[in-house]
Amino acid sequence: MRGRHKKSIKLIFLLILLIVASGLAIMFFLSGPKERIKVIEKREGKIQEPAQPERLKRQVILYFPSENDDWLHPEKREIAVGSPEIEAEEIIQELIAGSTQGYLSPLPPQAKIRQVFITRDGTAYVDFSRELVERHPSGSAAELVTIYAIVNSLMSNIPAIKQVFFLVEGAERETLSGHINLNKPFIAMPSLIAR
Repeated sequence: MRGRHKKSIKLIFLLILLIVASGLAIMFFLSGPKERIKVIEKREGKIQEPAQPERLKRQVILYFPSENDDWLHPEKREIAVGSPEIEAEEIIQELIAGSTQGYLSPLPPQAKIRQVFITRDGTAYVDFSRELVERHPSGSAAELVTIYAIVNSLMSNIPAIKQVFFLVEGAERETLSGHINLNKPFIAMPSLIAR
């Protein structure tokens, strides 16, 4: 009697295992082709990826030098809305990209913005790659234009910024290329902006 009981328990256990294994096998084989079909349809453009939500944008005014005069000329751009640091980085990237209206670029195109950090007192520490110094044209006028294109563009668009301090590769520098002292923060100079 006990032997029969053990055999029937083993048989029931094996039957349950067989049913579970069959169910898993069916699920595996049925889901595989569907997933492959989805990949093929996606590749052929039949399935549209859900659209990424578009970031809010806002208009800013950048300042570019001209070869015809000594003024900084305003130019409107749109940047994505973000923290003051992120917006500051976008503004500087737009300055590096250059003018869309034929003005001169205030920064060498090889320069990169490494980071912007804004303190509680409103000092923006703007850290550039070494190309800002290595590729910068010499002369006090070129340095002045670079500094105030950045400072005026940042301070006129980001109220949190009260002054701008320049760093290169995370360190302070005396000058960009030998003329204007960078050991102090700069404030905007609206008198350089063309009317």
